[in-house]
Parts: sequence; C-alpha cells; structure tokens
Amino acid sequence: MSFGFWYPVHLVIDFGSAHTVVVADDHRAPLRDRTRVALLQPGRTGAPPALPEVLAIGEETAQLPPREAKYARIVVPIERGRISDGYALVQLLRALLRRLRAGRFAALQRLGAAGLLLPPGLTPEEQERFRAVLLEAGLSRLVPLAAPLAAARGCGLALDEPRGHMLIEIGAGKTILAVLSLGGLVACHTLPFGGLDLDQAILNDVERRLHVALTAETATWIKHRYGSVYPRERPETIEAHGVDPRTNRERRVLLDDNQLRELLVDGCEPLVLAIQRTFEQVPPELAGDIARQGILLLGGGALLQGLPEYLGERTGVHYRVVDSPAERTRQGALVLLHDALRPPPGARTGGARTAGALGLWAGRS
Repeated sequence: MSFGFWYPVHLVIDFGSAHTVVVADDHRAPLRDRTRVALLQPGRTGAPPALPEVLAIGEETAQLPPREAKYARIVVPIERGRISDGYALVQLLRALLRRLRAGRFAALQRLGAAGLLLPPGLTPEEQERFRAVLLEAGLSRLVPLAAPLAAARGCGLALDEPRGHMLIEIGAGKTILAVLSLGGLVACHTLPFGGLDLDQAILNDVERRLHVALTAETATWIKHRYGSVYPRERPETIEAHGVDPRTNRERRVLLDDNQLRELLVDGCEPLVLAIQRTFEQVPPELAGDIARQGILLLGGGALLQGLPEYLGERTGVHYRVVDSPAERTRQGALVLLHDALRPPPGARTGGARTAGALGLWAGRS
C-alpha cells in the first residue's frame, strides 16, 4: 500500500556489551535486545558454509531447543565498545530493523538518518568497521555521535559555558569518564570496566568458595537485588541456586551481603583509580567547578546501591545519579542527531543538501 508520500524515521543505535538498543524519533518505545547471536558451529552440516547459519538472535539465544543448543556457538559481537564479530553484529542489527519496519504505519515510513553512539578512543579503522556494519545492515545515511557529548546533552548540561562539568557513564562492558567545558571535551577516559565485570566477580567468588556454579542471570539478579558498595541499614542473607560442577546436581547456597559488599568494593577499585587519573588531566579552575557542582553518574551501572556515597568517601567529591540514568545518553543522542540534520541558516532544504550536512560519514555513504 502506498499513498505517494512518506516521512522519514531517524534512528539512534546504541551497541552495548549486554544489550543493543535502537531508538526511533517517532516516539515509539525503544527496541531493545540482548547483544547475543547463536551461530551454527562449522562442520555440523557437511561442507562448512561460506557464512555461519544464524540459529537465534538476542533473547532467543537463551531459549534454543536442546537439539540446536548442542551445536550452537553463542557470540557476543560487541566487547568493551569494540566490534568482536562484524557478521554477527550485522545479523543482530538487521533483526532489530525488521522489527522496526513491522510497525502499524510502516507503509508511510522510510528509514532516514542513523546516528551511531561511539565511545571515545576508537581508531579510524575501528570507526570504519562500525560504518561497514551499518551499511551492510541496509542503512545509508550515517551520523557518528560522540557518546560523552550525547550524555551531556541528555543530562541538560549547559556546555557553551566556560564552567567545567564531569560525568561518568557506567555500562555493561565499559565506563566513560568525561570532563566537558565550552562545548567540547577537556579530558576523557574509557575504562574497560562495567556491570558485567561485577557479575563475573560474583560468579568466580561463589564457585571458588562454595563450589557452586551460578548462571550469569543469577549473578545479575544478586547484584541488582542485594548488591551494595555501602553498608546497608539491614543486612540480609542471600539465597541462590546453582549447580555443583563435581556432581552436576543443583545446590542451594546462602551468601552474606557483607561478603558481597566487600567483593563489589574490590571490583569497583578500577573505577576509583580512573576517576583520580581523570582529575589529574583537568585544569585547576575546572577541577574547582567540578568540586563545587559534583559529578553526574549515569548508565545502568550507576544504579548499583550505595555507589554515590562510596565514591564520595573515596574521592572527596559529591556524586549524583541522574533520573533515568540508562536512557539519558540515547535521549541526548537524538538531540545531537537532529542538530546534525538541520541545514545551515539560509541553505536550501532539499534532500541532497540535507544529506550533505550529515557530518563525517555522510559524504562517503
């Protein structure tokens, strides 16, 4: 069905180590799925195929029938903000775009520009790999968006002022520490640390001390429900279920939340050191602004209980978790994308002119 007209839907794409999110600017709910792809192991169907067969994508990888799971290789195509498997990442993005096109008014919509959130520190070759993935998935109008600037816009910071601002975005596989002033980055550090590292610390500790293997989902649940890096008002005993690797039988374990807190505190030590290193790169006048205003925490990892109080005691600076911390960067990215799409004052607004104003990647699409 076609009515002879259509309107563009612009996207922001956020590839994360745990989840990938696609946000459209037409106010629909964001599309979110696990950054996991199940591929058929080579050699299971006679001659190895040119490209592996895709068995499941996203959440479906955890629900594979036993017969298929036996021959599946679970791939995490993004690790620490960098592509580890471009083919799997293309399949994941294509699946999300198919879901996006299946909306009620799909006949009236066409995909417009795609803004891709990129962490700082990527080499030109790594940026080119991301561009190639988006092109292979069927997107052609591409806009790279700096994650720290998007986070700042999403938090409503007035970046055109000479004052210094500092924010920390804690994700699943990486943490971005950024100091901003006068519309640009003064200092920025990407730390290979995130919520998945804390989950792994819980898994390793329980298996080492209690000889029980927990699932990754159980470790995440323990962290969210009981984890804290600051003493809780009422200590609790944590009950969890896992498997004894020696007998392959299910076992119940009881965990003390004080031991859990010590484990998480040790796990957060790289974050404390990274904050101190970032401060060393900041001019004294901007450091004074940050000390007076405090530091903003965002990203899903900012929801760890007691984190502002713990970091405040360790560094002597006030910390505040923003509202909806997991969404702020993507909200700011939509604003940056629309700014990039807006033609300069006095310019003609035809499609070709607008496409030429898309930034770094547009002229090469």
